[in-house]
Amino acid sequence: MYELPFEKNTIDTIYSSHSLEHLPIRQAKITLKNWHNILKTNGMLYLAIPDLEEIMSILVDPTIDDNLKEFWYMYTLFGYQADCSDLNNAFRLDIPVDQGQFHTCGFTKNTIKRNLVSYGFNIETIFNYDGYATPSIWVEARKVGKFEKDGTEKLIELKKKLKSIEQEFKQNEQIWKDLENRNKKLNIKIRTLSFSETSIYSNAIDAIGG
Repeated sequence: MYELPFEKNTIDTIYSSHSLEHLPIRQAKITLKNWHNILKTNGMLYLAIPDLEEIMSILVDPTIDDNLKEFWYMYTLFGYQADCSDLNNAFRLDIPVDQGQFHTCGFTKNTIKRNLVSYGFNIETIFNYDGYATPSIWVEARKVGKFEKDGTEKLIELKKKLKSIEQEFKQNEQIWKDLENRNKKLNIKIRTLSFSETSIYSNAIDAIGG
């Protein structure tokens, strides 16, 4: 799956449903990169995978029944690990282990988005859904052309610079406010001192009898 025998820029559409999680994480990332390579510009990737974050939140939720966690959601996390095409075998312990039925990597909505964008995809649609009674993520991603990718990268870089300028402006604004407050306090002290000096001078004149 991660080394499909197609030339670059020759495929219009790739559909993958609940298969990526059966690859080791490094091979899964290579797969995303290779899918991008073989897709034509504007080609579409339709991807369905378990939602690792959602599954983990269920497993630590004290309101969800432990039996449901152990006998279903643990399988959505780690895979059946055996051939369960016959559902009567789903929970039997005496059937052979099937290495192809292990889940060996996982993604959250944020991590799959980040990986796809880094390889040159634009996320058209992403949402959660119930896939095979498994908390899942559905992604529709489009391969962008070089010009669009370069423009997107420049826009991202520009946004980073604008954010940096905004942060610097806020810091300078705070410094200016601090200076204004200090200046106000200093003026108050000067006025207080001038009033005191004037009082002392007037008292001295009265004492001399002037």
